[in-house]
Amino acid sequence: MKRPFMLVCLLVTTFIFTFSGCARKKAESYEEIRPVRSIVIGRTNGTVGATYSGEIRARFESKLGFRISGKVISRLVEVGMHVNREQPLLKLDPEEASLDSISSKAQVETARNRLTQSQTDLQRIERLYDKKFVSGSELDQQRLMVKEAESQLRSAEAQLKITENRREYTTLSADRSGVVTAINVEAGQVVSAGQSVITVAADGEREVAVSIPESRVDELRKAKNLTVTLWANPGKSYDAALRELAPDTDDITRTYSARVTVRKSDA
Repeated sequence: MKRPFMLVCLLVTTFIFTFSGCARKKAESYEEIRPVRSIVIGRTNGTVGATYSGEIRARFESKLGFRISGKVISRLVEVGMHVNREQPLLKLDPEEASLDSISSKAQVETARNRLTQSQTDLQRIERLYDKKFVSGSELDQQRLMVKEAESQLRSAEAQLKITENRREYTTLSADRSGVVTAINVEAGQVVSAGQSVITVAADGEREVAVSIPESRVDELRKAKNLTVTLWANPGKSYDAALRELAPDTDDITRTYSARVTVRKSDA
């Protein structure tokens, strides 16, 4: 009776071992390998910065206008042209200034004749006064008239100089060498005195005008190195330095305007 029982136990044990081996193989076949992406943490020579789009500007820009009002008769330059100091840019109609000059010359001549007559009268009254034919008050009055005539002559001469200057003011000339960047008038247009009609970007220093968001203002202010690269020549870069930073934001963009000077800028 003991042998059948041992046979059954042996069979059960063999089945358990066989089932365990299958389960282990099945578990091993579904093992998942998960890759890990790693980086090495450390210091580098470069620093994280920001890039802004800007516009190249001249360090000095002149917005020129006529000192007198008048009608523009000719444009002597175009936008983009390089001009030299004292080079004529625009001209006004000189006819009105010429008429004023003629009138002023006539007033000077009249004042000079009046002074001559007053001086002649004074000499005659002085001779009569020596002979006791006129009183001292008449002599004093004539001397006063001579002084008034002298003052009128000086005033007329000053007015003549003003009108002669007005003739020169009919030609608008460049106050410095540079490039014409804007012309706001056309021939035939009437302009007023002081109205800005032409803009000249002076030769020399160049700057980049950029707009900076409020979150990056402090970063720009403390930046040690600034670099400017042109879209027209991306292979070349220029060293730069912050020259000006607006104390308040723009009303529309809510950004801070900054001026960055380009060092050793070429043409």
